[in-house]
Amino acid sequence: MRSRRARWQTVGAGAILTTTIVFVAISLATARSGSTSNDLGSAIGQSVPALMLAMVGAILVVRLPGHVIGWLLAVGGLAIALTEGASGLADYGLNAHPGSVPGAIWFAWLGQLTWVPEIACLFILLPLFYPTGRLPSARWRVVIVIAGALVVIGSVSGAFVGWTPGLYPLGNPLALGGPPGALVNFLNYVVGTVLVMAGGALAIASLIVR
Repeated sequence: MRSRRARWQTVGAGAILTTTIVFVAISLATARSGSTSNDLGSAIGQSVPALMLAMVGAILVVRLPGHVIGWLLAVGGLAIALTEGASGLADYGLNAHPGSVPGAIWFAWLGQLTWVPEIACLFILLPLFYPTGRLPSARWRVVIVIAGALVVIGSVSGAFVGWTPGLYPLGNPLALGGPPGALVNFLNYVVGTVLVMAGGALAIASLIVR
């Protein structure tokens, strides 16, 4: 059973690394100078850490199948790559060559969501579990709850908020207006920010305690 689990973990790590490489390649191929959503310098600057995180994470998952650090690094790298690649496809299909990418608006939508797992994995959970892969004690589970709340609230609210004006010629097709729109904006920008700051501060505190 342990050997079978290790094999599936290896397959999962390989899938994450492969997907990261694909979306990094898309990001670099669609990058263009002067773009507001996929500038060439930004694409290069994000692609390097995405590849490094995903590669190191995959190696750790294969070598230490039960260690959570490898998964956090791999998923964090994947999230960065998805953000850059999806934004690149959206920019190419909506700004640079309108109509050339089917479903470009949904790639734009995806690119606005994947920052949430990136923050949760790399800036909250990674320092919380570093370096042993275990919590300092049971009381630190509250940080996991905060990270989970950030992923749920940030992803759900981010799916329905309006985008930065001028980013794309079309707005979020799922954006809400009126009181529901005010609520999702509050959840995304205010509650999300509080969760990021609280989770990050507690994660750093856990390092100091160690």
